[in-house]
Amino acid sequence: MHQFYKKDLAFQQAEAELTQLISQVELKKVLIEKMVDDPEFNRFKNADEAYDVLDDKFLDRAREACEGSYNIGQDVYTQECFLNGVPYIYTMSIEYNRHDKEFYYLDGWDSSFEPKSPPITEKDVQALINLPDTTLDPRFKQILEEYRGLKGW
Repeated sequence: MHQFYKKDLAFQQAEAELTQLISQVELKKVLIEKMVDDPEFNRFKNADEAYDVLDDKFLDRAREACEGSYNIGQDVYTQECFLNGVPYIYTMSIEYNRHDKEFYYLDGWDSSFEPKSPPITEKDVQALINLPDTTLDPRFKQILEEYRGLKGW
């Protein structure tokens, strides 16, 4: 076997191993990013702690998205999280501006939390349908009567 062939083969094997390692690193980056965005990994004792962490996280993402000419981040970023064990949805709204009509930068932002509503189950709907009409708000009563009419009740 020729010596150059051995070196070329060794180089190809090393290149293949490097490509595989790079792929594994990229996969781990994606998994870490998904984990960072998972509500289970966003549990906070109070709103102040959550604002500190989530504001920094999304301001960094918005700034990174603005790097380069004509690049701009999202107008709104959201994150499901838990405050003292209760599910919430954090929302950050961002305003951008431009420098020299080419480079965007963050001009302002506002962030807030809203309680996350639990999903409505069929049992919840049945409980509402079976409520006596006397306990219902008149606006809801009209909607319920229309719903009962559609369902043939």
